[in-house]
Amino acid sequence: LEMRMFDNALSIEADYFHERRTDILVQRKSIPDFVGMISSPFANMGEMINRGFDGTVEFSKRYQDGGVKLYGNMTYSRDKIIEYDEPQKEEAYRMLTGQKYGQQFGLVDLGYFNSQEDIDNSPAQKFGEYRPGDVKYKDINGDGQITINDQVPIGYSNIPEIVYGFGIQVDYKGFDLGLFFRGQARVSYTLG
Repeated sequence: LEMRMFDNALSIEADYFHERRTDILVQRKSIPDFVGMISSPFANMGEMINRGFDGTVEFSKRYQDGGVKLYGNMTYSRDKIIEYDEPQKEEAYRMLTGQKYGQQFGLVDLGYFNSQEDIDNSPAQKFGEYRPGDVKYKDINGDGQITINDQVPIGYSNIPEIVYGFGIQVDYKGFDLGLFFRGQARVSYTLG
C-alpha cells in the first residue's frame, strides 16, 4: 500500500508468514546406548513450524530546501519444534519437542535460604554445597530433592521473537543527518 499527497509520501508494507519445515538434519537422540554406537548419527528427522509477521512504515515530507523522513519496522516471529527425535522423558516439561527452538531451561528459585533450619526443612539440592543466603530452588517433580529433573522452560528462547527499529533522516541544503535505533524483545540470554 502506498499513498502520495503533494510533497508527502506514506508507505506501509506488511507481510505474514507461516512455514512448516520438515527433513531438518538433527543428531539422533532416541537410539539406546546398548546399540553400541560411539556417537549418534545424524538424520533428516527434524520438523518445525515458524510463523509471524513483518511490517514497515515510512513517512516523508519534502520542503523547498530539504526534507524529513520518519520510518520504523517490526518483525514478530515464533517457532515451535514438532519433532526432535529425543527419547521420552519421565517429566514431559523437560522435552524439547513442543518448545521454541533455543528455549532456555533452568531451576525455579524460591528466594534464599534464611537459616540452617530452613535448609533442613527443604528438599535436598544435589549439585553442591549450600548454606543460609544461597538460592533455594523449587522441587518441581515432588521427589524431595532438587536435580536436573526439576529444570523447566524459563524465560524465552535465545532468538528474539520481536525485532524492531525506527529512525529519522533530515536533509537541508545538501547536508543530511540520520539517526536509527533498533531493539529486540522476548529473548533470554544466559550469562557466564
